[in-house]
Amino acid sequence: MRIARWLGVHGATWVAVAVLGLALGVASPAGAQAGDDARAHYERGIELFDEAHFEAALAEFEAAYAITPRPVLLFNIGQIHARLGHAVEAADALERYLREAGDGITPERRALAEEELAGQTARIGHVEVVVPVADALISIDERSRGHAPLTAPVPVSVGEHRVVVTAEGYLPWSETLRIAGGERRTLAVELVRASTDPTVVQTSFPTLTVLGATVAAAGLVTFATFGTWTLVEDSNLRSSCHPICSSEQTNTIAITGAVTDVGAGVVLVGGVLLAIGLAIETGTAEPASAASVHVTAEGLEVTW
Repeated sequence: MRIARWLGVHGATWVAVAVLGLALGVASPAGAQAGDDARAHYERGIELFDEAHFEAALAEFEAAYAITPRPVLLFNIGQIHARLGHAVEAADALERYLREAGDGITPERRALAEEELAGQTARIGHVEVVVPVADALISIDERSRGHAPLTAPVPVSVGEHRVVVTAEGYLPWSETLRIAGGERRTLAVELVRASTDPTVVQTSFPTLTVLGATVAAAGLVTFATFGTWTLVEDSNLRSSCHPICSSEQTNTIAITGAVTDVGAGVVLVGGVLLAIGLAIETGTAEPASAASVHVTAEGLEVTW
């Protein structure tokens, strides 16, 4: 990596200049303490980088820069972001390093920073997210990028990214995409309004088909079971007490017969629902709208 390369060639000089730079301008006791803290973060950052703990090294360098914003720390931060594959953050840190350092760096170090900046810039793509709903929140890789409409495309490092758009009253929208270096991608987002009635479930024709088949099957089982029972009981009564039977015996026949009739009716209803669903599914009928299942006190009411 560039840090290792620079330390390998100019190691002692670079570290000495960095530490000296952190101590410059310290006059008060509070300033001296801040300088000591920044230096401690910087030295831990170098150690962690040498041990390949790049995330931890990045945290130490950023902590040092927050205390004492010396440009040399931005160079280190940019190098670690590059190692971690964060091309956007690496380019930003290197641009700030060149801008803030100005003429205070050697031509060799400037050339090294400019070379790394060009390499990282080539690994950046841009995503433009177009959302028709004002104030929709746009997030990329779980990081908020602002509310629609965005003023400019969002820069992202090469690789895979997940875009999520949320808005009040709409279902969340998401898409995962891969971006190459220099690529510009436009995402046209279409948000779908969320239902505000929890007792109404919008369903499409395959669900209607399944519902009809289920109802028809339940009715058929009821019809077959109680119809068979009715026939058996009727046969038994005819052989044992016909033509004079007790009221209890005849009531049993009446009840099972009524249940059998109900089963036949359920089969009929399920068959109608099944036929409609199959007709829509096969394209022989056009659905005027999606089927709706309403939960009422009397049970389920299906409309379409």
